[in-house]
Order: sequence, then C-alpha cells, then structure tokens
Amino acid sequence: MQEPPFSTTEFPALSDRDLEVLSLLGEKGDSHVAFQGMKRRLGLHQESLARTLRRLQDDRLIERSSQGYQLSPRGLHLAQALREQTSAPSLPVLRTVLPDRHEALQAAEALRHRWFGQLRWYGHSEDVRGVTLSWTTEDGAIHLDARFEGILFSVDARLADPSRIPEAIVAAHRLLYEVMQAYVGAGQRALPAPDS
Repeated sequence: MQEPPFSTTEFPALSDRDLEVLSLLGEKGDSHVAFQGMKRRLGLHQESLARTLRRLQDDRLIERSSQGYQLSPRGLHLAQALREQTSAPSLPVLRTVLPDRHEALQAAEALRHRWFGQLRWYGHSEDVRGVTLSWTTEDGAIHLDARFEGILFSVDARLADPSRIPEAIVAAHRLLYEVMQAYVGAGQRALPAPDS
C-alpha cells in the first residue's frame, strides 16, 4: 500500500474554515471553483476567504489558476476523507439528449462563467467522459451541476432544504433553455414554435 503524501499530524492547525474549503473543493475532486462561487456557497466575507485560501496555498493543499481554485495532489488525498464524511446526496432534476455532441461542448463553453436569474457561476470540472458546469444560488441553498456527456445533458441538485426542489427544477430548465440558446447561436436552426 502506498503512503499518503502527508501524515495527519502535519496539519494540526487546520481550522474549521480550512476544512470547509477543502471539503467544498473536494466535492468533485478535479474541479476548478471560482472565488465568488466559494464565497457564495460558504457564506464567507471575501477577506476571510482570501486569507483561508492563501493559508491553504502556503500549505500546498490547493492551487490557483486562471480557471479558479482546485485541490493540489496533496489536498486531494486529505479532501477524500472529508468528502466521505460530509457528502450530501444529489437529486437528479433534468435529463435529456442534445442534438449534436460537438455543439454540446460549444454550448458548455458558452455557458461558462455566466449568471442566469438566481444562479451564480460556481466552477467546472472535466474528465474523459465529459464536462460538468456548476452554479449556486446567492444564498447557497441550491447547488446545480450541469453535466455534458456526449449528447446527454443532465442537471443534478444538492439542496440545503428539500422544500426548494421546485426552485431547483425551474433553475435546471432555465439552464436547458440557455443551452438551447447557445445551439441557436452556434448555427442550429431555432426550434419552431408549437402550433396554436
């Protein structure tokens, strides 16, 4: 068995806030999360979050790029244990098939870093199977993950309160609308209006 890249005694000074940030970044492992997305999701003041991120960078647990913040290889190992303890179940709220795989990726790119209604950009992750774009509400109570996997498009929600499921469904359909608008912008013909 391979040794972990650190020992647990190496980080005796990790605060609850540090652990909260690591847990959030570790939700999807290889994701990039925007500063503002973290701020909204965690409900932290920007100066507090900036200090926490600096401290975690100094400890080589996270890395910053033009795409946002992500866990370092060291941080991935630590966050895995946190994820197993605190992972909230996700609720599938929308599943559909898109017309074209290539244009689905163009649509995903067009939606990156954008806000829609109550949804605020959170971050993204990519793997060999597809791309996941994430948004959260201003109050952090609804978190949506929009997954582009070939021609399949799905939206899953994580909710702080089950009574907000209807809002999550409406927000997921808003994302689908924006995806279809991106298709029209990429040269696809607009869908005809239904007959009256």
